[in-house]
Amino acid sequence: TRCLSDWSSDVCSSDPGDSWRLTCSKRHHRHWKRKLSERSKLEAELESFRDLWHGGFFLADPAEKLAPFWLESMVGGYHLIYLACIRPWLTPRTHVLEIGCGRGAWTRLFLEAGRVTCVDALSAEHNAFYSYVGKVDNVRYHQVADFTLSIVPDNTVDYVFSYDALCHVSFAGISEYTRSLYRVMKESVHGFFMVADYRKYNEFVDSLGSQNALTVLLPKQRYPMVRRVGTRLIRRYSAWDAHRRGIHHLNLNEDDAPSPVRWYHAGATETSSLLRDVGFTVLDEDMGVDPRSPVIHFQR
Repeated sequence: TRCLSDWSSDVCSSDPGDSWRLTCSKRHHRHWKRKLSERSKLEAELESFRDLWHGGFFLADPAEKLAPFWLESMVGGYHLIYLACIRPWLTPRTHVLEIGCGRGAWTRLFLEAGRVTCVDALSAEHNAFYSYVGKVDNVRYHQVADFTLSIVPDNTVDYVFSYDALCHVSFAGISEYTRSLYRVMKESVHGFFMVADYRKYNEFVDSLGSQNALTVLLPKQRYPMVRRVGTRLIRRYSAWDAHRRGIHHLNLNEDDAPSPVRWYHAGATETSSLLRDVGFTVLDEDMGVDPRSPVIHFQR
């Protein structure tokens, strides 16, 4: 402050008759005093942290799938897929292509886009598509009998999405879809595929006991006996529930003979290699948003 005062008086005394210089020096003086005041506030702000969080702030390990666990703010897996794989890519001008739309659970999230093209092996009536989505001007539904996407013009699609559909398609079918997508997608646009990967699915089956949400209710440090007994009970319940729902290991060596509702192993690595061979850039072989199956992020 003393330096600023000396600087100000020097400037003022250098030419007493010049009122412009006097006014200018006063403005500079006020400006620098304000800067010092702001600096002091910032230093005080940093100083306020000195005695907090000894050992470092730590709420939960982000690597744990269930941490932190709050009943008030749980995020479902499907909504997580929406946040990571859909919302960032939609604009009012986007032309969306959805493969295997079914009833339209995901389609309703695309209604803000400029145009939505849905393809499915079943008819709109069979899927009760319009009953759920409604009659919307920017949505077109097409029942298809092959994987050529012949109803979609070249270089017109801005975004591609398929979830819980290609897991029921053989690798040969996915291969034909992939080649067709390269034709219809514009350059630099993005797509997301969920495919069946038996390796990841079997790891999911093995983790059912340890990843059960009930485990977060058990004590972390205190009462170790309670935690051990609770963990055993939860694992037994998970095994029983998996058996009840028909959840079991899938055979990597099974054939590709068609049958209703079956999955076909395509694999994150194998499908990513296919996409690269066709000409796509694979940005992520697995977005990690689905504990059972990979969601592949690729770009034309």
